[in-house]
Amino acid sequence: MRVLVALLLLVTAQTYADTGSDQEISSAKSVVASYKELRKYCSVARGEERRACFRELNEANESYQAAKSLLSSQDEQDLNNLHLVTYVDY
Repeated sequence: MRVLVALLLLVTAQTYADTGSDQEISSAKSVVASYKELRKYCSVARGEERRACFRELNEANESYQAAKSLLSSQDEQDLNNLHLVTYVDY
């Protein structure tokens, strides 16, 4: 499972572009979820398996950061997250 998750993280990182299409956003969410799952798995692993898991986690970190960055930039552009202020002149 860990290898599959790490592979998914590495392959998905190559699909990002500045436009942030729905597919890219979905892919970024998948990368973040997979990274968190791998991180959870690493926290309970023991011995050499734990060390190997954290190596994989370290290798996947760049993809994770790229995905988080893409999602963060999309949140900033999303009109649903806009704070609207109404000016009333009395």
